[in-house]
Amino acid sequence: MNEQLKRIQGKIEQLRQLDKNLTLFGSNRHKYNLNPKLSEETLLNFENTHNITLPEDYKEFLTKIGN
Repeated sequence: MNEQLKRIQGKIEQLRQLDKNLTLFGSNRHKYNLNPKLSEETLLNFENTHNITLPEDYKEFLTKIGN
């Protein structure tokens, strides 16, 4: 995992610890939880179905951190 993704993952965890009462905007809905990581195959199928190419950084986020 690249350094930027590690920092993002760390910041999400830091927010989870600092905002235990879920007072920040939207946190009461997502509770700092992401959906499961996507497989490369799932991403490829999505791109093919919608005839698009997602940015590489975004694909890495979806496959390494979560959806």
